[in-house]
Amino acid sequence: SRWHWIRHGRLLFERYVDDQGMPDLIHVHSLLNAGVLALELHLKHGIPYIVTEHSTFFARGLVSTDEMALACEVAIQANRRFAVSLPFCDLLINQLSNEVGQWEPMPNIVNQAFLDQPYQQHTYKNQSLRFLTIALLTKTKATTNLVQAFAQRFAGQGEIILEIGGDGPELPHLEKMVEDLGIQSQVHFLGELTRLEVIGAMAAANVFVLPSHHETFGVVVIEALALGKPVIATCCGGPESIIESG
Repeated sequence: SRWHWIRHGRLLFERYVDDQGMPDLIHVHSLLNAGVLALELHLKHGIPYIVTEHSTFFARGLVSTDEMALACEVAIQANRRFAVSLPFCDLLINQLSNEVGQWEPMPNIVNQAFLDQPYQQHTYKNQSLRFLTIALLTKTKATTNLVQAFAQRFAGQGEIILEIGGDGPELPHLEKMVEDLGIQSQVHFLGELTRLEVIGAMAAANVFVLPSHHETFGVVVIEALALGKPVIATCCGGPESIIESG
């Protein structure tokens, strides 16, 4: 639970102070949980804190009225408030109290391992095309929509492939859906991938696709772009601040 997590956080803070002394600043990456602890430490010790919010819970309507009030209190007391995309800043401004103050965009970063890869110019031989998506396979990632769209447009075109990386509760449903649509030979499930395997899968793909219902940013989008891949993404909160429609 949240309060169990916060009790554990208090113990970690005390251990840190014993080892390093009192910190000058706390940076938390969530209004709830970590933010609540930061507020408590601020009120008790006078330590300033800043917040960077990442969670899709706000866009998905999963924050209760009590939690929203708590998030507002944390945000009001923060010295600076950041969210990982401009649309997400706008959403937080609309959902939280007018007393909260300004939200500033601070995009996520791409791991250097993606930037270190040599750029590869792909050619499309014999109309071959490989689409790739990588995600935690949950309903909010809308991978079922991607499979349905792929089947409608490319079923029976064996030279066009869809690869799905990741694992999650939607995997059995996706596998059955692929079988029912008769596209088993064109859809490949890659399973859970390490970062090195993600780089390899993206490097081998022609196009990366992000079909999510909600994203506050979309790190996989900047990873694909770092490898020089064109990206197709839904307007789901984060990608529209990274890529332009075309």
